[in-house]
Amino acid sequence: MVARYASLRRAMRGLGRAEAEALFLMYEMRGRKRLAPAHIAVLYWAFDVVSRYGHSVGRPVLAMALIWLLGVGAHSALLGCAADWAEVAGANASHVLPQMGWGRLFLPEGYAQRLPAALQVMAALQGMAGLALQGMLALGLWRRFRLK
Repeated sequence: MVARYASLRRAMRGLGRAEAEALFLMYEMRGRKRLAPAHIAVLYWAFDVVSRYGHSVGRPVLAMALIWLLGVGAHSALLGCAADWAEVAGANASHVLPQMGWGRLFLPEGYAQRLPAALQVMAALQGMAGLALQGMLALGLWRRFRLK
């Protein structure tokens, strides 16, 4: 079945029908997920859930918001009343969107060094997940505006 979707996708590309090509690519990837070993199928599943194989714009934004909220909750739980809410929210926004440079805006000097090790690791994970989700968001936006 995967080969049929791949040939249909190539035929749609040849005809210049971008919407149909993207649809058959999604079907092809769903078929590949069923045939893949479990450790690879998990990646296909995550790509489907988080961005509908690059077709969704809202899902990556929602995932970034959830990662931000998780970070704010972890900061609040571990630091308690020791941290200002705006500082915690800004720090997590700068972790989820690291290329924006908000760390210089929201974080005081030496903020990262004062964090417990668990929060430093979480900040690094937030940064990696944020970059991956921004890539999926960019793919969704590109497909949305290219197809219409």
